[in-house]
Amino acid sequence: MSEPVIKIRGLVTRFGEQVVHDGLDLEVRQGEVLGVVGGSGSGKSVLLRTIVGLNPPAAGHIEVLGRSTQGLSDAQWRELEARWGVLFQSGALFSSLLFLDEPTAGLDPISAAAFDELIRSLQQSLGLTVFMVTHDLDSLTAICDRIAVLVDKKIKVDTMENLLGDPHPWIQAYFHGPRGRAARHVEATEQAS
Repeated sequence: MSEPVIKIRGLVTRFGEQVVHDGLDLEVRQGEVLGVVGGSGSGKSVLLRTIVGLNPPAAGHIEVLGRSTQGLSDAQWRELEARWGVLFQSGALFSSLLFLDEPTAGLDPISAAAFDELIRSLQQSLGLTVFMVTHDLDSLTAICDRIAVLVDKKIKVDTMENLLGDPHPWIQAYFHGPRGRAARHVEATEQAS
């Protein structure tokens, strides 16, 4: 198995005295689509912004594309940034490794489905690795290989199928609550097969 494209060990992020992440460990594999979910204020976008160097971590270690992000000069950051793309809700820069922050926010269901198809197509044809922050359960179900759930200042990473059975109350409410239609469809399909 190849080295992870993103490797995070013991990540701590803070805003003043408020701890957002407390010792996160995460690996994102080459060619996978990783969906990142969590409640409002759980630090999904903060995690993305920390990985791409926009927020400094309070502690921990981050490697992207085999290179540590700590202590880089401006020139070294520019060299590393040239190897990835970022799509925030307000604009985009695309590359081989792709960071997405709520990419389907504001899209109608048909456009969101077309976006999902585009991402899956790029992932399959180019081996694109995607780190996607989203609340869109349909997108999580359609294109994510694994899902990272930010809960209780920690992270839990697994497949949709395994997360559906996770006993954590927030995870149960998120995937089985009133808007969990897509997740319930995956669960019903799994039970039927």
